[in-house]
Amino acid sequence: MAERLLGGLLGAEEEAPEAEAGEGRVSAEAFAAALAADQAKHDASVARAAEAFLQEQTRLLQTQREEIAEQRRWRLSPGATSWRAKASGRRRSKSMTKP
Repeated sequence: MAERLLGGLLGAEEEAPEAEAGEGRVSAEAFAAALAADQAKHDASVARAAEAFLQEQTRLLQTQREEIAEQRRWRLSPGATSWRAKASGRRRSKSMTKP
């Protein structure tokens, strides 16, 4: 029933009968998002909550982008490169020696 409701909200067509069992299953998050999007059209408080949620998600994504960029800078820095080379050499020498 939830899948039909979500399909109706999003204008989706019925699934083909040959679709695999896992295909087209709607997660609780997707269902809630579709309901909220529909309700936001009719209820200003839902629209405000959806806007606040999306703003928070935007801040989270920006923080993740900054973290990834910082990690990349560290990996490409000369100090990190020499550290990785030393660590790699230690691993090789240990694995090549037999007890």
